[in-house]
Amino acid sequence: MLGYGDFNRKGLNASAGLSYDVNSGTLQNQFVPLGYNGGCCGLAVEYRRINLGTVRNENQFRVSFILANLGSFGNLRRQERIY
Repeated sequence: MLGYGDFNRKGLNASAGLSYDVNSGTLQNQFVPLGYNGGCCGLAVEYRRINLGTVRNENQFRVSFILANLGSFGNLRRQERIY
């Protein structure tokens, strides 16, 4: 996992990570969250790819618009974040 910035401070922030299964030779999980926080609002976007063989195989795209002192609107929830 690599990251730049802080998701709780002003400015641009980004990170990326992956999980690789050596036994099966597959990438199990990849994710790339990007965000920008301004003085009054922010925007967060995340792309996640999950590949667990026959158990689970899906792509997820999530976005959230954040308003200071009010809350966030979108489908990217804090409790579902990987980082």
